[in-house]
Amino acid sequence: MDRAYKDGYTPAIKNGKAIVVVPLLLEGELLDNKITATPMLGDPMSSPFVYKNLQKTVELKNNPVQGGKEVSSFLVRFDLDLSSDRYNGVYSVSIDVQARSKDGSSLQQSFTCYVTINDGKDPNLPEPEPEPEPEPEPPVSQPKILVESYLTEPSPIVAGEEVIVKATLKNTSDKESVQNMTVTASVDSANIAL
Repeated sequence: MDRAYKDGYTPAIKNGKAIVVVPLLLEGELLDNKITATPMLGDPMSSPFVYKNLQKTVELKNNPVQGGKEVSSFLVRFDLDLSSDRYNGVYSVSIDVQARSKDGSSLQQSFTCYVTINDGKDPNLPEPEPEPEPEPEPPVSQPKILVESYLTEPSPIVAGEEVIVKATLKNTSDKESVQNMTVTASVDSANIAL
């Protein structure tokens, strides 16, 4: 924290993080001298922050202030990860603080500060247009292969017996030759196995 709130403190942006510091002075007494602080980061769709569980417990301690003095306070600090898709702008961060007084009653208060993002995307620039999909290459003419004839051994085929099928294939194209041809045989019946 490079300056006090009264002197215009703003959270620092360093190494992809927004560093938010809120020093709180205690008036009265709290149970165990502890508070629970939770940052409220706004709408996830427009917020520059990475959302995760950030709640923490902060204890009352002597913390240094300007001039080298120490003051008994709760020094709430959150190093908030920034989204890589963040947009420049000013964003509010509310720190919700909860505690229990000595008599056990619940206490709650919110403190708001503003984070200025200026290392993100310019919100005034239009979104880049998506690159057009490349047009598919036209199909290459392929020769048509037909079964010209076939022969089975033994003939006729007897149920339950193995059979050898010899097929003669014919290229019907006058211009295209056959290269790297793979032949697959299949049967549309569950009662016949190849």
